[in-house]
Formats: sequence, structure tokens, C-alpha cells
Amino acid sequence: MTGDLANPRLFATELGKVTEFLLNPSHEDNKGRAKFLMAFGFTVGDPLKLLQAINLHPAGATLIKAYAAPHGRKFHYEGRIASPDGTNPNVRTVWQIDFDGPSDIGRFITLKPLDRLPDR
Repeated sequence: MTGDLANPRLFATELGKVTEFLLNPSHEDNKGRAKFLMAFGFTVGDPLKLLQAINLHPAGATLIKAYAAPHGRKFHYEGRIASPDGTNPNVRTVWQIDFDGPSDIGRFITLKPLDRLPDR
């Protein structure tokens, strides 16, 4: 399913992506992600827990899709994310290796809640 696109070796998430977007309910493009994440114990007061959970998500999840995009190679991972309350919701994280950046570092793009459990 992934073709010949090499899986990222490292994963990096900007703290601002967590604090200003994912945990910010007033961000116009948040689409309920803050409410979803906060329901599992993630908080604005401790954004590093979410940042760490996001960065570890691809290591324990299955790569479900990889493809060339206009600015780099994108990778989708689906599976449970470690949450502070221990219920570990199922999410998709999207990562990109930029064409003009390091060739093995996946940059976090977004997280999407998934209702269904992984098929694996």
C-alpha cells in the first residue's frame, strides 16, 4: 500500500501546532479536535503530553497510506494514541517529509479522531 515511499525514520511536532491548533477550541479550523482531545485528559496546561503522544503514534500504529503530495511525501497512520486518562482513543495522524527538508524526518501535519477501532 505504501509503494516505494520510505517511511520516516524520525517524527517531529511543533509545540505551536499542539497549543495553537489542536488544544485551541477557538481556532477556526480545529473542527472539535480540542474538545475530543480534552475528553481524554489532554490539557492546555500540559501540552507536552499530547506532543509526546503524537510523536510516538506512528511507532505503534500501522502505516495505512503513503503518497506523493505537492510539497512532499505524506504518510497516514491509524491506531490508538496514548492518553492521560488511559482510554487511548483511535486516531489518524498525518505526517509529511518535505521535498526541501531532511529526507527522513516526518513533520506532523494533523490529527483526526476516528470512531472505528483499527482492523489490526
